[in-house]
Amino acid sequence: MTTAEIKKLLPSMASGESSQTDMQDFNNWLKTASFEDASEVMDLYYPLVKNAPLDNATAQSLHHQIEKSLTLADDQLLKPAVQFKLLRWKIAAAAVVLIAGTAFFLLFKSSTSFPKIASIEQRYQNDVPAGGNKAILTLGDGSKIILDNATTQLQTKNIEGININYQEGSIAYEDNAASKTIEYNTIVIPRGGQYQLTMADGSKVWLNAGTTLKFPRTFADDKRAVELSGEAYFEVAKKENTPFVVKLNNMEVQVLGTHFNVKAYPEESNIKTTLLEGKVQLKAGNNSTLLLPGNEGVFAAGNMVVNEANTAEAVAWKNGDFLFDKSDIKTIMQQFERWYDVNVQYEAGVPTNRFVGEFRRNLSLAASLKILELSGIHFTISGKNITVLNH
Repeated sequence: MTTAEIKKLLPSMASGESSQTDMQDFNNWLKTASFEDASEVMDLYYPLVKNAPLDNATAQSLHHQIEKSLTLADDQLLKPAVQFKLLRWKIAAAAVVLIAGTAFFLLFKSSTSFPKIASIEQRYQNDVPAGGNKAILTLGDGSKIILDNATTQLQTKNIEGININYQEGSIAYEDNAASKTIEYNTIVIPRGGQYQLTMADGSKVWLNAGTTLKFPRTFADDKRAVELSGEAYFEVAKKENTPFVVKLNNMEVQVLGTHFNVKAYPEESNIKTTLLEGKVQLKAGNNSTLLLPGNEGVFAAGNMVVNEANTAEAVAWKNGDFLFDKSDIKTIMQQFERWYDVNVQYEAGVPTNRFVGEFRRNLSLAASLKILELSGIHFTISGKNITVLNH
């Protein structure tokens, strides 16, 4: 069935009067629908749902019927280049809306009007590729090494007593020195970048966009300490009686051997530490807090709060995903700014939808925004600038 024919089914679907044949035709179309077709159909479907005289029971019945068919089709809908899971947008006092492209459900706040907006082709005349492996390594003598996908082993540098081994997207320090002279290196991950580092003690760290890590090229025998600004996931090599310390702004994370994520961007109001394995001690001034696996410690305004963590959400970036758990649009756009190296501005009255969902970070900016557009929020791209529209 063509997209044009699907459009003719929308009024009956919105009113709950669609036949079983219509639903089967819709399900078949759903299996091959593109983002562009889905977005176009959604724009048409919004006002129909708003004006449809459906009672709650009828709306829920239609929702469950469509949900069942979409769940069955979900595995067939996942394309290699766009692998994202069943997404739901939830908001209070919502109307139920369905649209396709892949398995999607959206519940959105009722509005008095749905103004006409420019087409996707007009609003997305520019696109921005996904971020990639890139970093700048500054050595103790001040020299810099540019690390990206074009870097080769010959472009890295052997320092006395230290071998820096390069592989695509990562570098590893190997300590062959008898001397334990402490000399610091710094790795900076620009916006639009990510990188992985193995330090001389064997500890591994994954670094997200907009992150700086200062670390010694070889560690002292009695203490291992690094300084972090931004976001990183650590797998700390266990060394008895030699604690590992991550120094942050006004806070420290102390461990012996464990896996944890730290998010400490200077432009954000809190520092969040999420523990996946082992134990960590959070220290801020005279306050000390112990985290157990599955906990997160949130430090803000001088106070520490421990919550149950969504560990999958905390480390999604490290695994190559965007994962949102009741995130508002500004929280999502903060991640987009860093990963795509763009600037975001907002029109007054931007919707307050909260998003739940997951998709790959290797999508281009336009492809990621098209996914979010299925919730009813729209965007424009102009060079390196994104505008979040208020409709």
